[in-house]
Amino acid sequence: MSRRWIHPQKARYYRVELVQDLLGDWTLVLCWGGLGSRRGGMRIRAVASEAVGLEQIEAIGKRRRQRGYVELSGSAADDAEIIRRALGTSAPVRSRRAENPRQDPSEELDLGE
Repeated sequence: MSRRWIHPQKARYYRVELVQDLLGDWTLVLCWGGLGSRRGGMRIRAVASEAVGLEQIEAIGKRRRQRGYVELSGSAADDAEIIRRALGTSAPVRSRRAENPRQDPSEELDLGE
């Protein structure tokens, strides 16, 4: 089972998946990050059973909704519109280099001259 949420104003995503590994143990795979960004995180959490994993997914969904996330429905058209709005309302991503252009290295050194 997999569920996904998007925060439209912050252009963030959160995904959780309940999977059974090769040994038969149940695990939750949690992924999060920014839309349009390579930055993000992932955590794998062991759960006692499938039922416990499903309960934890429900609890995660409740927290995501409280924090302003919208669950993606699975309908490609609806989900695309939510993601398009999220990317359109997010602040532009600026690199640090653009904000602080690198100086000439000789200017940074005090050569005692």
